[in-house]
Order: sequence, then structure tokens, then C-alpha cells
Amino acid sequence: MIAVIRYHDGDRYVTALAREARSRLHLTVIDDCGIRHFAVPGDELRRVAPVLLHGRTYPVPRLIKFFRRIGRERGITAAAKRELDLATRYSGTARSTQAWG
Repeated sequence: MIAVIRYHDGDRYVTALAREARSRLHLTVIDDCGIRHFAVPGDELRRVAPVLLHGRTYPVPRLIKFFRRIGRERGITAAAKRELDLATRYSGTARSTQAWG
């Protein structure tokens, strides 16, 4: 499942594009250096909340567009670019619009 979430990384909340795998949660976030990707253990779901826009889940294609723009300005890692390509491919599916939390 691919969704837009709010993730607590230890000292702050960040908006992230999340993809759930078998044992890991893959997160793509805006960092000081640009867009980067990292994976956390699957049990980190307790730190996750869905991002809402007008009472609905935040649209994945809208966040992808925003992340790509920031990536052109600040830079983007190869792994983050791969995750955005994956999300672009699957963002139109019904699975991507389900809420987490």
C-alpha cells in the first residue's frame, strides 16, 4: 500500500510518502539536503498517522508532484527517485487511497 502519512522520527513529525513491504516501511521524506528515502522496521506503524486534506486522505499524486519539484531544487537520492517512480506507477490504484492509522 502506498499512502501519505505523518511520521514521528524521534524529535519531529515529517510528512512522508510510505510504501509498506513485508517487513519494512519504506519512507520518502523531505530532508535538509533534499528528498531522501529510508526504511524502518514494520513495527514502526505506531509512529504513523494519515495525512488528511478536507477530511479525506491526502492525494498521493499531489505529494509526488510536490516532492519532484523539491527534488529538482534541492536534490534527490537515487533510492528516493526509485520510490517516487514506484508510487507514480501505483498511485492510481484503489490500494493507494486507503487510510492508515
